[in-house]
Amino acid sequence: MIKTLLFYFVCLLTFFAIIKNENTFAQQQYGTIRGVVTDSTNGEVLAFANVYIESLNRGTTTDRKGLFFLTSIPTNRYYAITVSYLGYKSKLEHVIVAPGKITQVDFELVPTELELQTVEKVADKVAKEQ
Repeated sequence: MIKTLLFYFVCLLTFFAIIKNENTFAQQQYGTIRGVVTDSTNGEVLAFANVYIESLNRGTTTDRKGLFFLTSIPTNRYYAITVSYLGYKSKLEHVIVAPGKITQVDFELVPTELELQTVEKVADKVAKEQ
């Protein structure tokens, strides 16, 4: 009886060890990219900037604090991350994502001048009928 219980106990421990190793292996196939997007002139964060990885056709936006997270990124590959924001020059950075790690990539965007066309207002006085 004791030998049977011991056998089942060892089998159960072996089973859990195998499951734990498979989960660890699966988690290491992906990594995370995080960062912050700021203005290069004054260091202010840029809320709701666009962050995009074209090769994965995936992207996100920054939150109110200028932070972004891209999770479940396949590892050991070379990625080009593009950040864009209205009124700023887009910026491209290259990163390699490590298995089971968080890769930090911060962006400082340079403001650009926006030139808008002249708006001409033309109006006629409308006669009111009585």
